[in-house]
Amino acid sequence: MTKNTRIAKGVLVKKELGEKTLRILRSNNLVDTTLLIKRRNDSIIIPILREFTLRELGIEGEIITEEFEKSFRRVSPPDILRETLTEEELKLLPSSFDIIGNICILQIPERL
Repeated sequence: MTKNTRIAKGVLVKKELGEKTLRILRSNNLVDTTLLIKRRNDSIIIPILREFTLRELGIEGEIITEEFEKSFRRVSPPDILRETLTEEELKLLPSSFDIIGNICILQIPERL
């Protein structure tokens, strides 16, 4: 295991049932979005937040323990500025910005 992976529970299903299973899991807030879905031969493993009974959700598969890669979400300027600005000030931020490498170019209005 590396620092970019984590051991967690996941639902192992055939690839052809993957989309349906993912939809069911998402609608029940069971998908662990901090981890990436894993492929294994003709199946996929969807990381989950907690164990549950597959039968109660109508899922054909099994719950297993697996090593998953961590998902790294890109943070946007509003996410970062949320700690500093009020909700009213956040509404004044432009919705468009440029990212070049690790640098964000954002034109901040004079009112802020």
